[in-house]
Amino acid sequence: SARVSLSLSSITCFCFQPSIMSDKPVLYSYWRSGASWRVRIVLNLKGIEYETKIINLIKNGGEQHSAEYKAVNSQERVPTLLMDGLTLTQSLAIIEYLEETKEGPKVFPTDAVQRTTARRIAYILACDTQPLQNLGVLQKIGSLVGGGEAGELRLPRHTGI
Repeated sequence: SARVSLSLSSITCFCFQPSIMSDKPVLYSYWRSGASWRVRIVLNLKGIEYETKIINLIKNGGEQHSAEYKAVNSQERVPTLLMDGLTLTQSLAIIEYLEETKEGPKVFPTDAVQRTTARRIAYILACDTQPLQNLGVLQKIGSLVGGGEAGELRLPRHTGI
């Protein structure tokens, strides 16, 4: 079996790479991305003005695979938020950063039990439900079962997907 060794610095570089300082946060996003929606909701809830850069996940094989975007996010995923001199990735990590560092309405309850319930629901959506809707998963399934264009795969209703 293969052994993978990761250091904490190699893991945190995905979420907290230093970025070029900008007056206004920049959110790399795509309209169809549930993860991007989550971040946009929290940015708007907290009243944070930001610039949006659209990364079309379908056009030209997916703009997330371009050299320009890989330089921003080596995972080639959206969303990515450039803020406070940081490059933040992964929607739930971005939301927790915003919650812990920015003014505005609270996203998570202050009660520990309620906060745990809120995180449990968020993890169900992000880790259990959403991967079945992600473009990469749909493209792979489509290649195995003969789907159409990216994002047009229709699975039988009995699968529950």
